[in-house]
Amino acid sequence: MDQPSDPGRSFQIPAAPYVDPYALWSAPLQVQLPVAPLGRIIVAYLIDAVLEMIFLGVPIVVIGLWLAIELFSSRPGRRPEIPGIAVLVVAGVVLSILGILYRPVCETRWGKTIGKAVMNLRVVMEDGRPCTGTAAVLRYLLFVVD
Repeated sequence: MDQPSDPGRSFQIPAAPYVDPYALWSAPLQVQLPVAPLGRIIVAYLIDAVLEMIFLGVPIVVIGLWLAIELFSSRPGRRPEIPGIAVLVVAGVVLSILGILYRPVCETRWGKTIGKAVMNLRVVMEDGRPCTGTAAVLRYLLFVVD
């Protein structure tokens, strides 16, 4: 036990117990957040689906058709250009990856996709914290269950 430096003063232990400030950060919050109406969730999903179709789906289909024409054109003596085919394949793969990452990255980084932003919705964890990357990927993979 600590002794006071001045023998005339008494040493008193604080009345309140010491609270570790770092424990407050790790303690789960008990927050009741409202659940969005199903109609708003569906509209947000449809907005995102239309945007994905326009900006990712259409280019992927065009690339696929272009690739098919390049590979299977029936002109005699014509050989497909390998560098052109490689560029088309890489572009298709990059667009596919962007399509797959769109929702998890947006929900992790900003808490919402474009559709959710239009409908004024956001994705959070059960305790109110921002959505983590793992949770966003699981939401994406288990979309039907979610």
